[in-house]
Amino acid sequence: MRRALVVAYVVLLAASQAWLALRPERAPEPGHAVELPVCDDDGPRDAGRMRVALHRGGPEPADGGPLPVLLLHGSPGRGAHMTRLGAALAEEGRPWVAPDLPGFGDSEPWVPSYSIRAHAHAALELLDALGLERAHVVGWSMGGGVALHLAELAPERVASVALVASIGVQRAEGSGSYAFEHLKYAFLYGLVVVAPELVPHFGLLGPRAPRHAFVRNFMDTDQRPLEDLLRGLERPALIVQGRQDFLVPAWCAERSHELAPESELVMFDGTHFLVWDGRGGGLTETLAALSPFLARADEPGSEPRRGRRDTSSRVDAAGSPPGWPLEPFELPRRTAWGWSFAALALLAALAPIEAVALGGTALARLQVDAGVAALACLFGAAVRAAVRGRRVGRGGRGWRLVLAPVGTALALVPAAALAGPLSAALAPRLGVFGADLACLALLVGGARGLRALRRRRRARVR
Repeated sequence: MRRALVVAYVVLLAASQAWLALRPERAPEPGHAVELPVCDDDGPRDAGRMRVALHRGGPEPADGGPLPVLLLHGSPGRGAHMTRLGAALAEEGRPWVAPDLPGFGDSEPWVPSYSIRAHAHAALELLDALGLERAHVVGWSMGGGVALHLAELAPERVASVALVASIGVQRAEGSGSYAFEHLKYAFLYGLVVVAPELVPHFGLLGPRAPRHAFVRNFMDTDQRPLEDLLRGLERPALIVQGRQDFLVPAWCAERSHELAPESELVMFDGTHFLVWDGRGGGLTETLAALSPFLARADEPGSEPRRGRRDTSSRVDAAGSPPGWPLEPFELPRRTAWGWSFAALALLAALAPIEAVALGGTALARLQVDAGVAALACLFGAAVRAAVRGRRVGRGGRGWRLVLAPVGTALALVPAAALAGPLSAALAPRLGVFGADLACLALLVGGARGLRALRRRRRARVR
């Protein structure tokens, strides 16, 4: 019976892989793709061509008219994600183009490098292929890194750089550690790319290429040079950021603004999806900041402006009680991730409820990496379960040794989901620091209260 199941699995897996291999690729519409040299981190290769699909709109570029805008999407993503912003720019008479970066959308799925630097080389080749001598570059999320590399590679071709909910300094990449983050990406690759191919899914889990490109984009990218690129940016720069961004912390945009010598920072209440409209989007606010910026930067030699405008409802230092710090969780993101891991793991071993409340609140504020917080709670709770198991004579074995740590780590999700709105609601009255302390107290009190009720119910049943 066991042998028959193994044979059936192997046959189904082979059939699934064959079906996926023979499945025809979706080709872009005629006229919506160009052939470019294959690019890696060092530039175009001597041999090989790749297809890059694109979206275009607005009037044809003309001398004396508004400069075209190159719109660069994030990861995972495709050029279609930038078309709403493009359509809004076209209404103002501005031409735009939004490519599917290599590996994404309808572009060539298999390329030697998916890094933001390789994508910048591809974007430069695209400008050549389209005959665009000079353009504004708008990068959203991961696309912001592509925009910075493009401005470094060919500053004479870039009229301005706009970073919208963009990546920036290395410290803002999760834990802030290049080694730890790439270890996470390797694990993620096994989880979302390799593991599904061990299941005979016949396409139900989607093709492998998009999953491969998404994770490789992060694996191949080195964000450490971005700090120097921001310092050396010689073009007018606009940084647009939403205070409620749950992928790129708001302080990343503030740090990018500090580094870029001639940059404008615009912050407002918004999430990560600032190039979309509708619920959760911030297209209107983004366009309000972007349109006048592009108009000013159209002319060669235009004078960059430096300024900051924050219309978000977040309480700043002026709204906090005198003497109270503004950022109660600023220390974790300014120290090595190992210290945050050690402190949270120790707390999880001693008081798991408090560890989850603290980790969830810091996670909601994007002041600690989700991977670091989850691993710390998992490790600390595992140590606690093992020690308690030995005390009762179980030798640390059994399902409790597994379920307790996993449950503690998973509890970070509801804790963070509750901490965000709680802290935001309390901040106008208590200040940022006071709101986070109150949030911690409410989370701990609520969790302990629920546990007490559960114990009473068990006692009654017995």
